Amino acid sequence: MFSTSAKIVGTHPSLKEARLHADIGCIFMTLSEHSAQQVEGLLGKVHAVLIWDFSFPDFSFARDTQRVKILVIGVPLADTGSGSVWKLDDWMNDKVYDGLRTDLERSNPGIVTLGQPNIIRSIHSMRASGATACAVKCVVEKSDASDAALHSTRLCIHGSNRVC
Repeated sequence: MFSTSAKIVGTHPSLKEARLHADIGCIFMTLSEHSAQQVEGLLGKVHAVLIWDFSFPDFSFARDTQRVKILVIGVPLADTGSGSVWKLDDWMNDKVYDGLRTDLERSNPGIVTLGQPNIIRSIHSMRASGATACAVKCVVEKSDASDAALHSTRLCIHGSNRVC
């Protein structure tokens, strides 16, 4: 794709693979013959080509980061704590998931989430069974903070330490 573009001069970076991950808003591109350092000087030109050829409104490049999936257990379904009454509508919009993400990052310094957390299990079945807590899957950057959380098997969400 890049190697045939007339807009990029010099050594042409070519792709081995590109995968779209719409859930976290990323396109992962694997270069076939070059390292990220080798094409770093060309990123401005590549950025212009992608905006022009794909009509992307805006995007930025980021070096590859390792990711860790963390399952957090015992997250209350009601904002006011476990045992409180919760409504199905509370979990049917992005606002609650954005709140979980913000809470996770603010309550656990060094944790950086990549995309929205996902609730495990159907929200409808949890409502029907009278569940008051759920499990949430989070994708975070692998870091010293995420390693420490996994080692301690605890993350803070909604003001309490939860098993992860």
